Amino acid sequence: MLTASIAGYAPTTWVGVSGSNLTVPIRAVARPTEPTATVTGTIDLWGALPLATGNHQLLAIVMASAPPGSDDVEEIGQGTRSVHMLRGSATANVPANVCLRTTLIDDCHWQLATRPGPQAHFAVIIDQDTNGTSDPLDDTNTVIAYAVKTGVAPIAGSVSTGEVLERIADRDLQDFSAAFPILPPEMAQLAAFPILNLGKAGRITIAVPALDFRHPTTRVPKPVGRLAGMTYDLDARAQSANAEIEPTTESWVRDAKVSDTVAVPDWLPPPSGVSATRGIYGFTAVPGATLHAAELQNASSGARLWSVTIFDGSTSFTLPDLAPDPLPPGTVKLQVSALAIPGINLEAIALHDAMQKRTARSTAALTFRR
Repeated sequence: MLTASIAGYAPTTWVGVSGSNLTVPIRAVARPTEPTATVTGTIDLWGALPLATGNHQLLAIVMASAPPGSDDVEEIGQGTRSVHMLRGSATANVPANVCLRTTLIDDCHWQLATRPGPQAHFAVIIDQDTNGTSDPLDDTNTVIAYAVKTGVAPIAGSVSTGEVLERIADRDLQDFSAAFPILPPEMAQLAAFPILNLGKAGRITIAVPALDFRHPTTRVPKPVGRLAGMTYDLDARAQSANAEIEPTTESWVRDAKVSDTVAVPDWLPPPSGVSATRGIYGFTAVPGATLHAAELQNASSGARLWSVTIFDGSTSFTLPDLAPDPLPPGTVKLQVSALAIPGINLEAIALHDAMQKRTARSTAALTFRR
C-alpha cells in the first residue's frame, strides 16, 4: 500500500500496487479557481425561427466545449442578464447564456462565461411546450435547430463581443436514438446525453433534452461542414428513486454509430455491503469491474478528504496514520466506486488516460460518525 500526502491535496492511497509503471493523479481538496473569459453574441437567422404561440416558446442554450479528455470539469456559473419586455418599459432577468422567445420576450444577445483556450461555441435551440403549467417537470423539449462557431480561443480575462453562431442547416441534422436496459433495483431516474467529440476543440454534452425511456430520440448534427470529423459518445446515467445521490450507475458508449440505435449495455451494479467499522472500510466487489475506488468526503460540503484506488481486488482497507488527521471528527461520507475499463493493464497504467476509456462506473455510499 502506498500513500501520498501533499499540502493542499487530499491524501491518496493505492492498495495492491505491484506494477513497474504507474501514473496516477493526485487531486486537490478543493477545485482551484480557474481563469475565465467572457464572450457575447447572437445566433444568425434568429428572427426566422418560429414565433411563440400558446404554450410554446423558443429557448436557445449557448455553451462552450469542455477540454478534450475531461469528464470531471466544474461547470462555470453563467449568472443572469436583463432583457426588455416586448411591451412597455419593464425588464426581466434571464439566464445570461440563453436566447429566449416567448409571448413577452424576444431576445438573442447571449453572454457566455467560458474557459480560455481552443474551443467551440454551440447552441441547441429547442421548442419548449410548457403544457400550460409553471412546473418545468412536465415541459416537452423538442430540438428544432443548432448553431455553432468553431476555431474560438478566448484569452483569460478578456471580453469578446459580436460573435455570431451560424445555424446548422436542417439537412445536416440526423436522428440520434438510444435503447436502455431495465434499471437496477432501487433506481428509477434515467438520463442520457449525446456527447460531441471535436478533437482539440473539446467535447460538448447535449444536456437538453435528456434522453430516457419515454424520449429515446433527439436530433443532432451530422459530422459535416464545420463539424467534419467529429464523433459521438453517449453518456447514460441511472440513480436512486429518491433525493439521495447514491446509488448510481453510469455507462458510456464510445464512438457511437449514430446511423443505428445506440444500445446502452447492461448496467454495472453498484457496490454493496459498504461498511466503516473501527477504521476498517469494506464493501462487496462488483462482478465485471476492472478496479474499485473509494473516497472519503465531508458529509456536509462534499469536499474530498481522502482518495483510495484498489488494484489487487481487495474488498477492505485501512488508512495509515497521518498528522494532522485528514478525517475530522463527526460525520463522514464513504463513497465506493466500481469501474469497468476494457483492455487496460493494471501493471502499467496511466490512470487519467485510462479513465477516458472507461465504459461503466457505479457508486454506493455510507455516512458514518467518527
